[in-house]
Amino acid sequence: MSQFYYYVWALYASAALGFLYLGWLMFRRIKMPAVVLALMALLTAILFTPAKIIPEQQDLTPALMIAVLDGSVAGWAGAWNGLKYILLVFVGLLLLLVLGYSIRAVFRPKQIHNKTAE
Repeated sequence: MSQFYYYVWALYASAALGFLYLGWLMFRRIKMPAVVLALMALLTAILFTPAKIIPEQQDLTPALMIAVLDGSVAGWAGAWNGLKYILLVFVGLLLLLVLGYSIRAVFRPKQIHNKTAE
């Protein structure tokens, strides 16, 4: 792999981080935290999922680019090559979020309601 390959990935990663920040600025106004986390997980999966164009190569490409370019040439069958990786990463992130919420619910301190006589 050439050094140019790493420079291109660094440039893409910095642009994707900026876009992820803009997404967070948009989504943080939603009042339901679970929906915000799910939308951020979707945006993260779309932006940062890598995939191989040719299975024999070692070079990775953003799966979004594979889905867009192959989808424009080969239709839905070509777009599925990139979208399946994005979908798998998104489902994995959602499972981690559900696990985190369930662990947080189990270990959350119980609220004790002290009713005082008025």
